Amino acid sequence: MGRIKYATDPPFIKPWATRIGRLIVNFSGLEFESYFWLVQMSEQPEKIPEFTKQTYTSRVKMIIRFIKNLAFSEEWGDDALAGWNESLELAKLRNRVAHNPLLFAWADENKTGEPDFIGVADMKGRPLEGTEGPLLAKSAITAAINQINNLVSHLALLRKDWCASRDNSRSAFTP
Repeated sequence: MGRIKYATDPPFIKPWATRIGRLIVNFSGLEFESYFWLVQMSEQPEKIPEFTKQTYTSRVKMIIRFIKNLAFSEEWGDDALAGWNESLELAKLRNRVAHNPLLFAWADENKTGEPDFIGVADMKGRPLEGTEGPLLAKSAITAAINQINNLVSHLALLRKDWCASRDNSRSAFTP
């Protein structure tokens, strides 16, 4: 264990802290969307305190059940299910980075400048399913951030489409 070293606030931290921070902050958009979907689809805003006690995965599983039962078209349902399943994969990456020690690695043997990779030391020894392995390149984090941002926008549009369909069907039955 004496050969393992770590540093607090190393000189190269700022670009990585920014990248990791952006990953976590942008993922919060998916967190918010999960609450919006649950409130809209359940039509029970009083359940927000209950929803906040659930993990992200539990909330998404509940959303998936709502989608399966309340989809206004097969195409919309398939698109919504694909989006929420994609979010679960992104949650694995976010959790992996946010809840484990991070190590830094360089492609260059001299180990100078900003590290090229972060290594995630999964202390629970779980398999890294759905990921690129123990090292994550800068480009992988940037790609995940972009994927999250696109997915948040897409899920927000799907939610608005569902609400419009729900509201239109209600007005069609109003005398």
